[in-house]
Amino acid sequence: MKLEYLYKLEPQESGGFVVQFLDIEEAFTEGATPEECAFNAAEVLTGILEQRLADGAEIPLPGKHPRRPAASPSAAVQTAILMRVTRQEEGKAWQIWQGTSAPLGPPYNVWKSPTPIPRSSSWNALPRHWASAWCSGSRAREPA
Repeated sequence: MKLEYLYKLEPQESGGFVVQFLDIEEAFTEGATPEECAFNAAEVLTGILEQRLADGAEIPLPGKHPRRPAASPSAAVQTAILMRVTRQEEGKAWQIWQGTSAPLGPPYNVWKSPTPIPRSSSWNALPRHWASAWCSGSRAREPA
């Protein structure tokens, strides 16, 4: 999944363009050409999202707006954002399953199956001659 944040490209009276991101108000830059603006937009977006990640601040996911140019943060920042979103979703699912809204630790440390499966169920499902052949090391032997 590639995160692409959309921006407005507005011409300036003195020449050049101003870039303003639609989903992140404080992210803006400028450039002499649209190509330079695209490069600068990716850099400023990466910097702002890195800082938000470091501060633990909220990071909005990109919105969908037709016919707008878009910029993507660096691959490392995209990975960090997607990991954070995934962990948050896991935590919400865990809280819903537990019937609590209290903050919990990572669900993978304390997860228990809601329907425990007996250890012997898969063993008992095999025909008896398979089990005896497996235990003895011979698969050609028939049951007695």
